[in-house]
Amino acid sequence: MGLEAKSLRIGNLVTDEFMQNCSFHVTSIGKTYCTYKGVQEFKSTFNKLKPIPLTEEWLIKAGFDKYGTELKLTLIGMLSFIYDERKIIILDTGLNSEGLYHIKFVHQLQNLFFDLSGEELTFKL
Repeated sequence: MGLEAKSLRIGNLVTDEFMQNCSFHVTSIGKTYCTYKGVQEFKSTFNKLKPIPLTEEWLIKAGFDKYGTELKLTLIGMLSFIYDERKIIILDTGLNSEGLYHIKFVHQLQNLFFDLSGEELTFKL
């Protein structure tokens, strides 16, 4: 089973069932799903798209820094994302933890980051 259109935004990173070692940026959402990598366009349907599992490697590409068993990304001032050994994103304001988010996939992290900051999460690919 593939991804649902409602869970994706333009700019999200995904993979395809036939090319699972590659990541693609979503460039349009419609009946035919078009993604982009480098200068080549790759088209796929939603039922063939797969989410990219969120791993320590992906978090580091997103700018998270490692502190012991946690990875942390500070957004604005004291507002931070903390990813711990439970594989849970904790939204930390510096005073207390505001929310726990069970994030399994890269595109979910991108969407949460955008919802909270209004900016796109960038990756060093």
